[in-house]
Amino acid sequence: MLSLADHLVVSYGSTETGVITWGHLNEKNNTSYKVGKPVVDAVQIRIINDNGDSCLPGEVGTVQILSPLTFRGYLNRLESPDPQTMKVLRPDGWYSTEDNGYFGQDGDLYILGRKNDVIQYGVFLLYPGWLEEKIVAHPEIAEACVVPVSDPLLFHNICACVSLTEGSELTEEEIRTYCKNIFLKNVNQALTPVPAYFLILPEGIPRNSNGKPNVQKLKAMAEEKFGCTARHAM
Repeated sequence: MLSLADHLVVSYGSTETGVITWGHLNEKNNTSYKVGKPVVDAVQIRIINDNGDSCLPGEVGTVQILSPLTFRGYLNRLESPDPQTMKVLRPDGWYSTEDNGYFGQDGDLYILGRKNDVIQYGVFLLYPGWLEEKIVAHPEIAEACVVPVSDPLLFHNICACVSLTEGSELTEEEIRTYCKNIFLKNVNQALTPVPAYFLILPEGIPRNSNGKPNVQKLKAMAEEKFGCTARHAM
């Protein structure tokens, strides 16, 4: 995008909170996952670890929001609220985005991805975004979505679901070789994160009602084809 414009305005938010942060990206500060600072002073952001403690700058945790614009529940469910809604709406008014992120030393917020999308690859916790960013750098890959697949040793293995550019005849083996070249610095490192499985989707990445990649459907497709149960049946 920076080849088309001198700078970009980036923002972060959700349906439940509205726009929370904004910032500028240019060639000098083009940093992945940066989404800027709070749009107004009335918006507060904190990063919480699994123990409920505030994270230090650079420490990854769950992003929580306190804003006068945050919704308080569905109109027809105020007396019997939806359990899933109550999981993210805390009694003290803080809203849990279920996103993983951290604050940089510059005070900007960085969003790594959905907490539920984290892949536990052996001793590593992987955020699909950085894998996807490198995979789509291939000129014949239009879009990539990385999802976990159950594995008896690693807990999760990695599946890359990709759609190709029009007219491409890229094969699974060619994508596999490409990924090994960009992810594996040393092929003897068995736990180096690299996709083990690939789904080439001729019809493109499936979407949900919001137009976003349907990650849950992709997880189910990958698990059915490559998961522990599928491999055991082979």
